[in-house]
Amino acid sequence: MLKIHITKINGKVVISEKEFQDLLKKAEISEDVKVETDEFKDLFNASSENLVFWNNAIDDEVWNNA
Repeated sequence: MLKIHITKINGKVVISEKEFQDLLKKAEISEDVKVETDEFKDLFNASSENLVFWNNAIDDEVWNNA
């Protein structure tokens, strides 16, 4: 049996790093457990945002003539 202490802070569930690693190990051997994480969700969203900001003719002219 795996026992985990869960804390809720600002609407998020927090567990210790060790308990998280134990949970992942347990999930690896169980077909009944699926672990998904959004640890990099904000980084992914930032990297895939619209690049229209960079399409700026004035800025391109300034940089090309620098």
